[in-house]
Amino acid sequence: MWQLLASGSPDEFKEATPTISDLPSGTPIRLEIKTTLPIAPVFDLWGMEWVIEKMWSSGVDITEVHSVGWNKAIVYGTVYSPVVPIIIAICVVLAIGGIAWIVHELRLFADVVGPTTVNIMVIAGIAVVGFLGYAIYESQRKVRAP
Repeated sequence: MWQLLASGSPDEFKEATPTISDLPSGTPIRLEIKTTLPIAPVFDLWGMEWVIEKMWSSGVDITEVHSVGWNKAIVYGTVYSPVVPIIIAICVVLAIGGIAWIVHELRLFADVVGPTTVNIMVIAGIAVVGFLGYAIYESQRKVRAP
């Protein structure tokens, strides 16, 4: 379940206090970039994962980059660093690249498994085991009955 960690314009994003400050290593993250100009299809070019990985060298392995329409790009990655250095690295990349003025909004998400998700999975697992047990019991009962 994707949870919003930080959002806002580049200036607001830089000052944002993440809802979670530390993520377990290996947590999937998603960065949504909304632009003021229709340049998002550039993110569909071959090799953009590598380019962004080299620019954004702090705490994230980039796994996928693509655009959604003309004004929204999405970057997926796996995190192995706390959230605050990741936010700072994103802002530094925007500043160094000189593209902060093109960016309208940034939204950083993490795919965290919360207690609700775990509880639902446990309940579903128990229900499946119960139904299987009942089905086996009924089939054995029918075989034994004359």
